Amino acid sequence: MAGRRKSVFKAACAVPETLNNTDTLLKALLEEEHLDFKKLQTTMAKMEFSGREGIAVKILEDAKKKRADKSHQAYEIEMLLVEMLIYKKMWKSKRKPMLQRSKSLAELYGGELALERFFDYNEASTVPATLDHTDNLLKALLEEEHLDLKKLQSTVAKLEMSEQEGTAVRILKQAKKKHQNKPQQLYQIEMLLVEMLIYKGDFDEALACECLKHEEIADARRPLYKAVIHVMNGNLKEAKELWEEFREMRKEFIETRNVALPPLLNIPSSTHFLDFTDRVKKLQSKILEARKSNK
Repeated sequence: MAGRRKSVFKAACAVPETLNNTDTLLKALLEEEHLDFKKLQTTMAKMEFSGREGIAVKILEDAKKKRADKSHQAYEIEMLLVEMLIYKKMWKSKRKPMLQRSKSLAELYGGELALERFFDYNEASTVPATLDHTDNLLKALLEEEHLDLKKLQSTVAKLEMSEQEGTAVRILKQAKKKHQNKPQQLYQIEMLLVEMLIYKGDFDEALACECLKHEEIADARRPLYKAVIHVMNGNLKEAKELWEEFREMRKEFIETRNVALPPLLNIPSSTHFLDFTDRVKKLQSKILEARKSNK
């Protein structure tokens, strides 16, 4: 999704007229019975590019009120609102340091969900009210028969941003017990747990999670999270092997499934691992700082 936004920005730069009447288009899209999330994202990206985040925010807030009785649509609109509030805030002031540890791992992931998580982290600091009852929302999402991974990612991101990793870990562990007989749900819950344990600073516990042992599953998060943990534990040889595995899996994912993901790192491939370790160490430093401040 973030990759598509970048494409929109470039197109808007090349063709300024594509920005005309985007506020009217946004209103029209929000009036449709079934929301087209891709079109909404594209329209919002154009408004953000043209510096009209404030207008987009107002339109989305109005739409959210109108859809208050339709919980799913209200949630989707709120996610769009979150994104616009982030960009509005970014133009006015610098982001707070405590957001950077979340951003660091989000950058490493390289996929759409991770980038969306980055948006959520920033939004939570902009609008503290969005953190209200987030733990209850996480519990509710984990009770659903079919887990919505995007919503779960967004929710745990808000808990992490507000330095409530411990709460997220506790809720996810409880959900694991309830889903013992549902292997697919159990796997996804445990992947979320691994990420929260990393942010919490419990690296060895994260590494011991069963989901990281399933090499038969084509999930690039597995070698990535293991590489992150090994760097943090000082095991650079193992970390490098896992980092290369992550890169290969990501490359294969793009080629075989015909998906467009953002560039992994905007540097020569020969220096990828050095840059990766540098980012991880900065992330680790921020995690340790957060742990000290919470004592």
